[in-house]
Amino acid sequence: MAVFSERLKALRKAKKLTQQQIADRFGITKSAVSRWESGVIQPDIDKIKEIADFFDVTIDFLLGNDANQENKDKKNADLVDLLEEIKKRPYVIDPKTGEAKYIPKERLKIINDLIEGYLREEGILPDDNGNGEDCAGSL
Repeated sequence: MAVFSERLKALRKAKKLTQQQIADRFGITKSAVSRWESGVIQPDIDKIKEIADFFDVTIDFLLGNDANQENKDKKNADLVDLLEEIKKRPYVIDPKTGEAKYIPKERLKIINDLIEGYLREEGILPDDNGNGEDCAGSL
């Protein structure tokens, strides 16, 4: 269970939280958090789910199965690439004719807003700077 203990400790420190704050958040003792982080004991599956939700990671990530977290990171990177590609090339190629068909501006704005919104929620893109203009506004 060394992976769980290491990851819990790293996540806690990344959020600049104390063991006591984690204990208070999950309704346990500071001693229990300390034992989790040292690998002496492990929480039950329900508590692991709460921890994963709190830190916005998967249970698999907490338990050492990086494949799912890596897949999520890859999908997010693919979305960033897609967003950049749409900005550079706001059209699609018709597979039957090979002809470029431009995406109407109003639809392009919706696509950009959806992708950017998701990436902002995931923390991949910084929050909007508050000027009300998004990347689609520059198209």
